[in-house]
Amino acid sequence: MAEFVQKRLEELLPELEQLERVQLFTKPEVRAVIKKRKEFEYRLQRKRKSLDDYTRYIEYEKNVLQLIWKRRERLGYKHKQADIDHKIVTRICQLYRIATIRFQRQRAALPRLLRTHAHRADVWEAAARYEMEDNNSPETARRLYLRALRLHPESAALWTAHFRMELQYVDVLRQRQSLLGVSEKGAAGEGEDGEGADSDGQDSGGEDGGSGEEEEEDSDEPKRKRRRRSRPGSDPVLQGAVAMVVARQAIARLQEADPKADPCRLLAALLAQCRPFEFAAGLEAQLRAELRDCFPEHALTYDTLAREALSGGRAPGRLRARLEACCAVYEEGLSAAPAADLYPLYVSSLVEAARAAARHRHLVLPRLEAVLERALEAGAATEGALLQAAALYAELGLTERAAAALRAGTERFGASVPLWDQLIQVLAAAGDGDGVCAAFEAAAVAVPDSAAGCGALWLRVLQWAAAHRTTYVERVFGAAAVRSAAVLRPLKAAYLRWLAEQHGLEAARRMFSEHQLRPPVDADLFAAMAELEERQRPVDVARLRDVYRTACRHVGDDRLDLWMAYVRFERERGSPELAAGVYRQAVASLRPEQADQFVAQHAKMVANVVEGDD
Repeated sequence: MAEFVQKRLEELLPELEQLERVQLFTKPEVRAVIKKRKEFEYRLQRKRKSLDDYTRYIEYEKNVLQLIWKRRERLGYKHKQADIDHKIVTRICQLYRIATIRFQRQRAALPRLLRTHAHRADVWEAAARYEMEDNNSPETARRLYLRALRLHPESAALWTAHFRMELQYVDVLRQRQSLLGVSEKGAAGEGEDGEGADSDGQDSGGEDGGSGEEEEEDSDEPKRKRRRRSRPGSDPVLQGAVAMVVARQAIARLQEADPKADPCRLLAALLAQCRPFEFAAGLEAQLRAELRDCFPEHALTYDTLAREALSGGRAPGRLRARLEACCAVYEEGLSAAPAADLYPLYVSSLVEAARAAARHRHLVLPRLEAVLERALEAGAATEGALLQAAALYAELGLTERAAAALRAGTERFGASVPLWDQLIQVLAAAGDGDGVCAAFEAAAVAVPDSAAGCGALWLRVLQWAAAHRTTYVERVFGAAAVRSAAVLRPLKAAYLRWLAEQHGLEAARRMFSEHQLRPPVDADLFAAMAELEERQRPVDVARLRDVYRTACRHVGDDRLDLWMAYVRFERERGSPELAAGVYRQAVASLRPEQADQFVAQHAKMVANVVEGDD
């Protein structure tokens, strides 16, 4: 084995000598390359070779080649490419050939994957995209999409991907024609020249005799047809006709396969795929017409068309004109589509426009305010739309507008935690303490304890009070103490820290003794108390050990951090002989996956301690 490796390294030596001679690599770098190649060559000489050995070797050689190119670019040195770069490229190709011959089963990996996971539409899409984008095989990609759609006609993602693939294929064809010099102008010029030559032939044929003229005219007709067919502008395939067929089939078959599916959303997604392709303007117009004709009462139809008008399409103009066109489409839609569906989309579009047009927000904000007011009057404003508008106002420093929108939202959606939370944040940022207190008290009445995020809302108010209105902290915690566990649990640790900061450690200890085992038992409360005890000098070892023991006994089944802190405490400040017992208790108490993590972290901690002692 060693002699073969040595022979290979000697064959690779000349290019490395050249690299050092022309100062693209330093001597230590050349030695590092030799060492790395030696490792790879030994791997390739083993009896049992793996595909990873080849792929890692190939990846390493590619990285070396890219480094050479970067240094050539930096130094402006373009010589010796045949002696260096080309040899590395040849070696990479050779490694690829050997790997493909040795691991031929890998070629069939994709078909095996599709046979095993034929029920997954995303696997079919990934396979087809690989064939189209990486393997440059549009025919294979098309066959895969057709097979996939026979199995999954209800998959909108597959239809969209197939449509995009057809557009990519047309783009490749048009680029190929452009490289070959075939254009509409050239094709038209060729046709005119050909017709002129034919007419000359007809004139000369006429001088010879009438029968010759008739034969010449008959022979010219198919030539003209062939010329017309050769023009790219007249070829429907190059204009996206196949993609249009796919789009129409997608709409029809999606409705057949899944009556609950939304074909309008699919058509809007197909329309969005046309934007990157310059040749697809006509196809885009057809899809817009299909959208209007087939779904005239769908809110998404007008949202799609309005957003396109706002972006300006392929020829964007001034923002004022685009904004007016966008709003005109939405206003048209309000008379045809359900207002409850369209108003949120209308507001979202204007919010995005205001964020994008930093210099022209004075054009967007009045329209946004008017639309939001109309939506509230019509009862069509949603929680999401109000949050979007309020967030925009808050970003721009328009606190009063943000608070007004959020108050209107809380009147309509009284149990919405996000609306109350956003309102409290806006009022707190504006320094309106009385407003924060009033909003919190209203939220405490309107929001049920079971609502998601209710505890976080109470915690936010407690933290605000601790920082800005300390007299309000006791009131908030007292109100939480008579609520459910979902409200009280998040507040315990924060209230404990505030007590220690404002009234001293003894007050915190009294609160901890009162609440440590009162339901709901909170692991964060134990962690906070342990942190406070560890800050004391000297540390009350017995008291801190009691905190850890109680915590691990009641909430130690899923708190890896508490066990690690307990072990670290015994090793560093407590009794090292007790650390082994804590370790065994932790392994027995924690869940299996966390027990494994605990063992690994404990081993790392012990290793670090040993290294520090050395």
